[in-house]
Amino acid sequence: MKGLYSLVRGYLVFKSQKNADTISGALVFFVVLGLVPTVYFLGLLLSFFGLKLQAHNGALFVELLPLFDFLTESATRLKAGGNAFLVFIAIYSSSSAFFHLKVAGEMLYNHKPKNKIYIKISSILANVTMSFLFATVIALVGLAFSLFSRFLGALTTPLLIVTYGFIYFLFALLLNLYACPYKITVKEVYLGALYTTILSVIETLIFIFYVRNFARFNEIYGAISTLVIFLSWAFLIMKTLVGGITLNVYRLGSIKRRKGLFRS
Repeated sequence: MKGLYSLVRGYLVFKSQKNADTISGALVFFVVLGLVPTVYFLGLLLSFFGLKLQAHNGALFVELLPLFDFLTESATRLKAGGNAFLVFIAIYSSSSAFFHLKVAGEMLYNHKPKNKIYIKISSILANVTMSFLFATVIALVGLAFSLFSRFLGALTTPLLIVTYGFIYFLFALLLNLYACPYKITVKEVYLGALYTTILSVIETLIFIFYVRNFARFNEIYGAISTLVIFLSWAFLIMKTLVGGITLNVYRLGSIKRRKGLFRS
C-alpha cells in the first residue's frame, strides 16, 4: 500500500512539474477553434456511407445538444457552398488541435522540437486518418447494431456502451502514440490510454450529475450556458488525455531510471 501511495504521489508531483493543466487548457482553446471545420469534415466523411452526423436520441449529455445543433447547422451551411478548396481549409483548420498536441508531446517528453512544417504536415495526416477511421468505425458499428439489435434485445444498450467505450480507448491509444515525438510501442502507452478512458467516463458522469443537480449555469450565464458547460467538460476530458500522456512519460522515465538509462 505504501508503494502504491509513493507511486501516485510521485506521478502527481511529476504531472505538476510538467504543467499538465496549463497544457490541457491551451489544447481546449485549439479544439474550440476547430469545432465547426471538424464537424463539417466528419459530416462529409459520413455522407460517403450514406449517414448524417446527428445526436443519438438517448444522448447522455443532453445539455450539449443545443451546441451540437449549432455546429451541425453551421457545417451544413458550409457544405452547401462546398468545393475542394473549402474541404482543404476545413482539414487544415481542424488539424490545429493535432498540431498543438504534437507540440505538447515534445514538451512532456522533454524532446528536442521538430521542424514546425513537419509537425503541421503530420498533424494534417493524423487528422485525415483519424477522422476517416472514426467515420468508418461509426458507420460499421451503426450497421452492425441495426442488423442485430432485434436479436440482442435488452442487451443492445449495454453492448453499445461497451462498444463505444472500447472505440474511445482505441482512439485514446492512437492519440497517445501520436503525441510521442519518437517511435514507441502500444505496450508502452496503453496504460495512459486506459487512464484517459476510465477517468473520462468517471469525470463525465460526475460532471453530468453536478450540472443537473447542483450547478445553476442557466441562471448565471444565460444564453451562453451551453458553451460554458462544454468548455468546462472539454477541459476535464483534455486533462485526462494530457494526464494519460504524462503517465506514460513518468512510467517510461521510472523504467529507464531503474535500468540506469535515464536521469531527470
